[in-house]
Amino acid sequence: MDTKSSFASQLCLVTGGRAGLGRAICRRLASLGGRVVSLDLSAEVTAEDSLDDLVESRVLDVTRGNEVQRVVAEAIADYGPPWLLVNNAGIYPRSPTITMTEDFWSCVHDVNAGGAIRCVQAVIGAMKQAGGGRIVNLSSVASIHPVVWDNLAYDMSKAAINALTRLLALELGGAGITVNAVLPGMIETDQVKMSVEDAPEGPMVQPMRIPLGRPGRPEEIASAVAYLGSREASYITGQLLVVDGGFLVS
Repeated sequence: MDTKSSFASQLCLVTGGRAGLGRAICRRLASLGGRVVSLDLSAEVTAEDSLDDLVESRVLDVTRGNEVQRVVAEAIADYGPPWLLVNNAGIYPRSPTITMTEDFWSCVHDVNAGGAIRCVQAVIGAMKQAGGGRIVNLSSVASIHPVVWDNLAYDMSKAAINALTRLLALELGGAGITVNAVLPGMIETDQVKMSVEDAPEGPMVQPMRIPLGRPGRPEEIASAVAYLGSREASYITGQLLVVDGGFLVS
């Protein structure tokens, strides 16, 4: 089976697609022939962050349910039912548990977990009518193995993504919709670099021991997403695919 044929002229929605992992995912899907729409807080990009001409950028705040419904409906009206939704939008702020505020906690979960749920709600009707589709959620190895000690809100929001993935796989399987998650380890993105530079010193920081001897590249996460989003992965659902260079077994 040809992976490229899975995406030919098919609508692929990618949240948080303007930079980092999202940008790499958009480019990968576009290279496979998908009609890729990047959904992000801003559609403005610098020359360095610019997406391929084959990727359309639209403004979306995943914390606003009415806006999610409207923007997704407009994309479907323009390009037809979505074949693939990639829930990639997320934030990565850190705070020690003892000083964490309720607003901080709520914000992280509203974006990382709530945003994914809102986007799923916006696409599943059209996916069901079309006879199926793919949902791929971006989680993290931190959802099952802590990396730094002051990351409670983020880690738990990604654990929620894991639960969401498995529950949706049960709920949507009968409609021909598969739901899986990709769990990146240490990947070379600007967000991760800033996080590492700001990490507190001391024994509470889990060293990133990577058997492959290097951090991953955004393109390697994009390849995993593309596979799970393709027809080749038609019998895979409810799975958490770890892409971490072996970190979790080190």
